[in-house]
Amino acid sequence: MQLITILLALTAILTFASGIAAWAGSKKTDKKASKYFAISMTFGAVWTLAIMMFIALKPEDTALAPIAIFGIYIPAMFMDICLMVYCGYPFKLVRGFGVIMAMFAALMSGLLIYDPSILYSSFTLSHEGNSVALNLNWFYMVYAIFYFIITGVIMLSLFLRIRKTRNKNVRAGLITLGLGILITGTFMLTFDVVLPIWNYDLIWIGVMTFTITMVGHYYSILKYRLIQLSGRWLKALSYAIILITAGAIYMLLFYIIFTALFKVSSPSPAIFVLNFLMIAIVLLLLPAMNELSSFVRSLISSERIDIAYVTKKLNIMSMSKVNMNELSGFLADHLHFSYVGILTKGKLYGSEAKQLSTEELKAISNLPEPKRGIWQQFNKTVAGIMSKNEIKAVAILVDSKGKQIGQLILGKPESKNGLERRELIQLEMLINLTAATIDRKK
Repeated sequence: MQLITILLALTAILTFASGIAAWAGSKKTDKKASKYFAISMTFGAVWTLAIMMFIALKPEDTALAPIAIFGIYIPAMFMDICLMVYCGYPFKLVRGFGVIMAMFAALMSGLLIYDPSILYSSFTLSHEGNSVALNLNWFYMVYAIFYFIITGVIMLSLFLRIRKTRNKNVRAGLITLGLGILITGTFMLTFDVVLPIWNYDLIWIGVMTFTITMVGHYYSILKYRLIQLSGRWLKALSYAIILITAGAIYMLLFYIIFTALFKVSSPSPAIFVLNFLMIAIVLLLLPAMNELSSFVRSLISSERIDIAYVTKKLNIMSMSKVNMNELSGFLADHLHFSYVGILTKGKLYGSEAKQLSTEELKAISNLPEPKRGIWQQFNKTVAGIMSKNEIKAVAILVDSKGKQIGQLILGKPESKNGLERRELIQLEMLINLTAATIDRKK
């Protein structure tokens, strides 16, 4: 059960984080709807932690068992109600029905807290597994019917929204959510409502499928724009969700492989803790590893320009004080030219020292602007200068108003086959981005 408790803890964090990320990142127009998603995920996280707590209880923890049981059966009702309102938020009838069902859930919760025997007759805490002896009476029958009704209203609301919307992305996102809730609802009704009457050991399966569906829905929110998201820290939250998901998948695979190889029922707590720490360290190092990998790949791929990496670095450079020599060196390395120089205001900044006189720099500066594009044509004087210094091309750098602010001087391309049309188009775009970087510095 150690693996299950670890996975449940991770899924509780995932559930809560996905709800908060969707609510905090949503724009004003979607704030009200996303609020119900966040509340639903918060109740879902409490529900998950309660199941984890009950599974982890030891025989001597009898005082904590009733609290855990309340956590299993009360938050789940409000979680489903808020999810129903979120799915059917465009319909006033669904929102009104949500208020009625919330009052009903509060009444059911009050009855359960006042008299726990209305739900269960006893509970068992043992090293073989913990269980609850549920009473199959009117209360539990109403409790079960409640979930069937809520699930039905959710599916009907999504069906009506899918038929009503003309936006293909929104429709795809709603279909994804509908399929996920249909599968999750089936698992939850089976393993958390029906099966616990006879077998309580598998109650954790429903909450695991719920978390997978809700994290998948958060991905749909990002991909299909079901909720218009914005916000600076939303990226950090989304990245955290990805890391936790990766950690949960790793722990599950580790458990399966470990038990298969060593033929033991469960690894020791020390092994679990060690593996959890190791995967946490690896996941935290991923950004640095990805950055290093992108840097090396961009540096060594002389036959093509890694446009994504160069663009990202130029954007970062534009946000801080730019060293022109460092900028020239970066462009030479990652655009794959033997030399890159930036000539502005009669001064040359280069990836390496070029012995160009003041007269030669002036001759280059006085080249006429191109009628089209960014590449300048050489006259006889400049052609001689270029040949002597192994310079192959000069491009103008213009500011946001179209005014020339300098020139970019390029040496020999390192590519054996020269630059193809695609590389030339990319190069022109990056030169314009370089001009924007210099213009922002000014």
